[in-house]
Amino acid sequence: MSTQTDSEMHRILAVNTYKLGVVAAELGLTGEESVEQFAAALKKLKSERPRLLEELALERTVDSLTQSKTRDVMKQGYRVTGFILLSPDNRDSCFVDRSAVRWLDHAEWWTLMHPPATIETARLGYL
Repeated sequence: MSTQTDSEMHRILAVNTYKLGVVAAELGLTGEESVEQFAAALKKLKSERPRLLEELALERTVDSLTQSKTRDVMKQGYRVTGFILLSPDNRDSCFVDRSAVRWLDHAEWWTLMHPPATIETARLGYL
């Protein structure tokens, strides 16, 4: 819950409006209509933020096969919600997802990623 007063909110709004005007002027946009067009473009860019973050995350993956498999899963509607980090010695993992953090040693990671083969995993082609 925000503890900002109305006057603080108005000040923040005024500062951000001023900054928007400065950036618009630096881009050569003049007049109120141009500033509004810039604001609309900025709003559209902000709406693209989740997709852009997903692309950035994909570019930071270790290998192209991971990128390919991730894109295949994302085509089914899945989205990036966190990250998996690898320890400096490449043994332990840390999963960070929707503000939760889970640490796995190498044995736990292996068990999670390589469960015993079942009829279902064979049917799905995950062997």
